[in-house]
Amino acid sequence: ISSMPSMSSDKRFIVVSEVDWRGVSEDDLCFLEDCLNEIKEYDGVIVIFDTRPDNFNAGTEKKPSDLFKRLSKSLTPVCFAKESPARLAVWIQKHFAANKINVSPDICSLMVKYCGRDMTSLNNEIDKLSAYVHQNGKNTVTEQDLKEVCSFTNEIDTFDFSNAIID
Repeated sequence: ISSMPSMSSDKRFIVVSEVDWRGVSEDDLCFLEDCLNEIKEYDGVIVIFDTRPDNFNAGTEKKPSDLFKRLSKSLTPVCFAKESPARLAVWIQKHFAANKINVSPDICSLMVKYCGRDMTSLNNEIDKLSAYVHQNGKNTVTEQDLKEVCSFTNEIDTFDFSNAIID
């Protein structure tokens, strides 16, 4: 880490991703902690560690992993958990209502199963489906509309790949 500011700004934004935390040695962790403590001395430096469940075991909210607890001493953890399908279905229904489109709770739940849980993708699919329904002079979404217009997304959960290999 350099102590000199970048040429165009006195602020720095550093993103660290694709670290396989399962293979990090004790020496590497000590070095990382030293670096993070040094960074705290500089204003305007933000470091983001982008982790994924397949290479970083954070544990659970009630029982965080030892690595998570250790890194939390030097970093501020932020979890971007996916919303539950039930909450997403309510969110979907509100977005359709804002577009002046009627949709049943069953269709909203089906949309989560069909399109996945990524809210950005869902928002785009809602807009696309709303435009389609309006274009066809309707104000209610049907299952046929959803399957005709929306993109199917086969979500792969954390252990689906491992389970498939075992099976």
